[in-house]
Amino acid sequence: MAERRAGWHEQLAAEPVATLVLVDESGVNTQMTRLRGHALGGQRLLARVPHGTYQTSTLISGVRLGGPCGPATW
Repeated sequence: MAERRAGWHEQLAAEPVATLVLVDESGVNTQMTRLRGHALGGQRLLARVPHGTYQTSTLISGVRLGGPCGPATW
């Protein structure tokens, strides 16, 4: 396995950087709430917390040397 890994690194090093595409995934959930906040001195912090149907959005995109390419959300 170590030999195969070393061979893969050599093969990757030979590739031009401009042809590489990295895959990046990000996401957000409407259930996320802040854990900390700020209030005026001596006052308690009051904040809203979402309640009910939660939704998740995911963004997957290719990233090339020149910027993002082929984004998809769901």
